[in-house]
Amino acid sequence: MWGRLIRTRRLENAERESRRRELRYLEYLRDDIFTKPDIARMYWHTRHPGDLQVLSSTAFADIAGELRPAERIVPPANHALAELIRDFLRGLSDDELAHLVRQLGVVFRSFGRSDLADQLDPLANERHLEE
Repeated sequence: MWGRLIRTRRLENAERESRRRELRYLEYLRDDIFTKPDIARMYWHTRHPGDLQVLSSTAFADIAGELRPAERIVPPANHALAELIRDFLRGLSDDELAHLVRQLGVVFRSFGRSDLADQLDPLANERHLEE
């Protein structure tokens, strides 16, 4: 009986994690692929190399226009956090900032967000990070 319960919970956890990964992938497609018509065209072409006529379509720009928010609205709590972090960053030396960026990469990866951590990697090596 306990073995069955443990297996059931493991399956539920695996399914939940699978759904989270799928959602992150869909968010990645929405935010990083289909909001940029040129990238979306190349993404499409790698999956449909024989369908070259579609590449000249305006559909990619239309989709990007629909998916790209007119203005990023930051909820008040997130805005306050962003301001606090911005103030913190202003007081850091270049070395401290590079160290923080590397540490954020570790944190992002621990939360399963390697996509964000990968975007930080080049920043950790820059001499100066812009505000």
